[in-house]
Amino acid sequence: MRILIDNVLTHTPEGTAIKVGTQTSADAMDPNGSVSLMVADDGPGIDARARERVFERFYTGDDVSGSGLGLAIAQELAVRMQGSLELHNRRGATEFELRLPAAAPVGA
Repeated sequence: MRILIDNVLTHTPEGTAIKVGTQTSADAMDPNGSVSLMVADDGPGIDARARERVFERFYTGDDVSGSGLGLAIAQELAVRMQGSLELHNRRGATEFELRLPAAAPVGA
């Protein structure tokens, strides 16, 4: 979560509105449910070429200094916790969604 919040604060222009939210869900396919953390902004969005690479190690999509490891590490951690990290991008809105299981699977 910290990586996502740090990422939005670092890579959005000053004055950009930022939203952080949570959501829970459960259904027949996932009776244990999941928890999502969304970090969104209403900035200019992520360039189409960069969207394909934002989760690659050492990739930086702008001129802001950094190692290019934050989102790669966040995605790897999400997967190791049996979750996912996704980018939802459209004109005027960028959202990263971290989804994790709400409870350990039965028998885990």
